[in-house]
Amino acid sequence: MISFFRKIRQKLLTQNRITRYLVYALGEILLVVIGILIALGINNANETRKANRLVENILLDLHGAIRSDTTSFTGQIETLQIALASTELLKKVISGEVDYSSEMDTAFSKIDLIFSSQSDYTIFERLKTTGIELVSEDSLKDEIIHYYGDSKNFVKYSEEVEALANQVFPKYFTAYSFGVSATPADIEELRNANEFKILLDYARDASTILISRTIHRKQLGEAILVRLERYLGTALDKRSDPYLRTMPYDTVLDKSSNRPRF
Repeated sequence: MISFFRKIRQKLLTQNRITRYLVYALGEILLVVIGILIALGINNANETRKANRLVENILLDLHGAIRSDTTSFTGQIETLQIALASTELLKKVISGEVDYSSEMDTAFSKIDLIFSSQSDYTIFERLKTTGIELVSEDSLKDEIIHYYGDSKNFVKYSEEVEALANQVFPKYFTAYSFGVSATPADIEELRNANEFKILLDYARDASTILISRTIHRKQLGEAILVRLERYLGTALDKRSDPYLRTMPYDTVLDKSSNRPRF
């Protein structure tokens, strides 16, 4: 092909047909440019397909991660409700409205059952690095960003209640087993302890907030799952096994605690 074009150029030059030669040369340059643009377009299309496939795989992983989150939210909400009920009962005990009995030792141990799990950010960070803008549905993209941003906002409540409890319980209780039993050393001393009253107030407020926010996170997570399933379509069917496709969102998972005993 190259030798063919070269012969044409030589023929035009030998015939002293400069104008036609220039037109031909321009046409040849134009063909080269078009060829380059076509090659670049094909390469860009291939790169876009690769990026979209990578984002699709990350979204499949994200679906599994959010689904795992939602299965734990029901149990978290129930635990927070127990903590809230315990704090409300114990505030009545401390105020003298309700008489203390050893049966309430269980309630004492449950006031810091305040837990807000933080989502695994590994997959979300991969999505941001790869290009979250490649998710074509803006509303889905916004919901995913909100879901993971929301996850970081509430861990502080459980950490602060735990820090307060770790200061108060060794000081005013003879024995403490997380979530099982806590025996006051002196109930009258405990009734007069301002730091214990502060712990009760903070535990009540934190559990109230976290119940509301965990319900919101559960609903948001389930809404994202539905949208991801529609967005991913058959790709999700190929990835998921039958158990995961039929597992209910509100499955309660029991988690053992690593909190210390003393």
